[in-house]
Amino acid sequence: MRVDDIKWTFGQLEARLADIHDIADDKRTAFQARLKNFHRLRYPLGFETKKGKAAIYNAGDIVAMALAIELTQLGLPPERTANVLGFNWYPTIMAVRLASRSLLEKLDGFSSEMVHSEHDPLSMFIFFDPSALANLRDSSPQKFGPDFDDAVQSFFYGGAGIVQENLVKWTSGYVDRISLLNVTSLIDRLAGLPFGDDVERNLLWRKRFFQQLVEWSENAENERNPAAAGDYLFNFIAANPIERDADGSFESGADWLVSATGIAREKGLQLLIEFENAYNRRDDV
Repeated sequence: MRVDDIKWTFGQLEARLADIHDIADDKRTAFQARLKNFHRLRYPLGFETKKGKAAIYNAGDIVAMALAIELTQLGLPPERTANVLGFNWYPTIMAVRLASRSLLEKLDGFSSEMVHSEHDPLSMFIFFDPSALANLRDSSPQKFGPDFDDAVQSFFYGGAGIVQENLVKWTSGYVDRISLLNVTSLIDRLAGLPFGDDVERNLLWRKRFFQQLVEWSENAENERNPAAAGDYLFNFIAANPIERDADGSFESGADWLVSATGIAREKGLQLLIEFENAYNRRDDV
């Protein structure tokens, strides 16, 4: 496995995920079929397999497949998993980007003692209402599409602070449940220590893996529909109203938006002004 070239075969991907999820040897064939089924569902986005050629997974593809298995562990069937992650590509790549940046600052990852340490990287979460009984409802996503899927609509990302601030609000009133996935921890475990006791090579590998994930997320944001990212952030601002500071600026609001979403500060200021203008135009109608 070369440090400077993060490209996995299907066998390498399956072996790593099987190890993480402790898949029994006699169940590996069934596990492989589950992984290949996601490709039949055209997931990950943009990933292509060609008949007669071995599939190759870059760093982003590796994490995308790992996320699909995590959602499977949370009880979502393959079709819903592909829809939830596919329709929420923007928050997913942002969570991966912020988690990877955090790991670049803490290459050793989380403490092996399984207790929180001040030396741990910052945790970045994705969270959503799994709504496992959705297809039994009158307005089921199976009948009417992903727009009627609570898991799709409630999906978002954020750090531990966002989760702590909103956990009670998210789990009281309309729904009482939420699924949480620590993306930072998942990426940390995926990177692992592939070179055994060779500390230097392990750190080089981990650094390049995290760097390529940041690059992948930035490329994905630029190559896919940029308007979708703006729409997503508009909806986020609508759900979390931000007022101007006493001096009439959005400086504090922009700082909070950057910390909550990871977007560039200038873009955050621009979105806040655009949202306020759109809101005022609505009131004038």
